[in-house]
Amino acid sequence: ADPSELSALVEQLLREASSTTSVSSAAQLVGLIVPHAGYPYSGSTAALGFKTLQGQTFARIFLLGVDHHSGLSTISIWNEGAFETPLGPVPINSDLAGKLLNEDPTLVVEPAQHLREHSIEVLLPFYRSTLGEQPMVPVSVGGAPKNGLRLGEALARLLKNTTGRTLIVASSDWSHYHNATDAAILDQCGIRHVLALDPDGLLRSAVSETTELCGLNGVLALTWLMRQASGTATLLERTDSAKGSGDTDRVVGYATILFSAFDLNFPGLGSPTPASSGQATSTSLKSQEAVSMTSIDQEFHQEALQAVRQT
Repeated sequence: ADPSELSALVEQLLREASSTTSVSSAAQLVGLIVPHAGYPYSGSTAALGFKTLQGQTFARIFLLGVDHHSGLSTISIWNEGAFETPLGPVPINSDLAGKLLNEDPTLVVEPAQHLREHSIEVLLPFYRSTLGEQPMVPVSVGGAPKNGLRLGEALARLLKNTTGRTLIVASSDWSHYHNATDAAILDQCGIRHVLALDPDGLLRSAVSETTELCGLNGVLALTWLMRQASGTATLLERTDSAKGSGDTDRVVGYATILFSAFDLNFPGLGSPTPASSGQATSTSLKSQEAVSMTSIDQEFHQEALQAVRQT
C-alpha cells in the first residue's frame, strides 16, 4: 500500500466519523468492538470507534483478533518485535505478553495463527493515527468459544488490582451474506446481549444461530470481562456492507460498541456458568469456526489486507 494514500484515507475516515462520544479519562478499563473488512465497507464504522480513543494513553493494550485460516484450537499471542504497517510499526509489549502467557498454560505462541490473518492488521492504521506508537499485545483467539471465556478469565486475573488504564479491542464482523433486513435482525439480537453485558445470552444466540459474528471468541472475552468489572456498553453504530457495495441482497453486518469500567478490583468477579461452558465446546459453531477464505470472503476482506501490508 502507498503510505501517503493510506494515511490520507484513514485521516479522512476519522475526520468524517460523526460521533462526539469520547472515552472518559477516568475509565480504568476501556473496550471496543470494531469491524475488520475492507475500508469501503467498514472503514467508517471502525473509524467511529477509534476516534473515541484519539489522544488517550493506556498502560496496557490488547487487540483480540479472529483466526480465519489456521484451524488451530489455541489462543495465540504474538510476543515480540512489532507489526509493520505502511504508516510505521506498532510495537509489541513483550513484557505484558509474557505476563498474559503466564496466566494460563493454554495460551501459546503460535505464529501460524497470525501470519495470514487480517483481523488485527486492518485496524492498525486507525490505531497508529489515534494511539500512536503505544505498544500492544495481539491475541488470535482461535478454537471453540470456551477459549473466549478462558481468555476473559486470564485477563481478569492479570488486571485485577492493577494501576494504570487498560484498553481491549475485539475485532469482529457480524452476520455474513444475508439480505440487509435479515442481517439487521441477526445482528441486533447479538448486540442486545453485548449491551446487556450478557455473554451467556450471546453464546446461546450464536449456538442457536439467531445471531452471527466471526469474532465471537474475542467478543465473549471482552463482554465477560466488562460484566465482572461492572462496566457499561454503548452502541455507536450498526450498519452493513451495502453502503460500500450497493448490494442489499448479500451483506456483511458491522458494529462499533464502546465499553468503559472504572474499577479494576472486579467487584463482580466470578466464573462462567456451567451453561456457558457446556455448549461452548462445539467446534462446529457457525459463528466462530475457522475456515479458508472463500471467493465471497475475498470481496470484503482481501482488499483490506492488501491496503495495510507493504508487500
